[in-house]
Amino acid sequence: MLGLKTGLYWRVCWAIITPGLMFLVLIYSLINYQPLDYKGVKYPDAVYNFAWLIWAVGVGQLPFWALYTISQQSGKTFKQKLHLALTPTDNWGPLEAKLLDEYNLQRKSFDYNDSLTLSWRSRIYDNIFG
Repeated sequence: MLGLKTGLYWRVCWAIITPGLMFLVLIYSLINYQPLDYKGVKYPDAVYNFAWLIWAVGVGQLPFWALYTISQQSGKTFKQKLHLALTPTDNWGPLEAKLLDEYNLQRKSFDYNDSLTLSWRSRIYDNIFG
């Protein structure tokens, strides 16, 4: 959007190294999981159940609201509705009028047809290494 391209190092870190390390940390913590204790006293099961309930209320809303947003779109098929839900609306962008005009001109200058013909693997590869 700003016409600047980050260096290859940062793109590789953000796209490959950091997600990979986070995944490894998750797997390691799941493999080495032990119930919590405080000074040798184990927490009761009710505490774990309450913690899972808090997690479910927070995280469980994500798929609900995503499906709700997709279902509210005007497309006929699920794929069309998903595409419309992920596409910015016309009034999305900077609040300042001058910046909004520049933003809209830049959006129109992109050739979206070329990016739609590429496979998702090619688009990811181009985003990281292109």
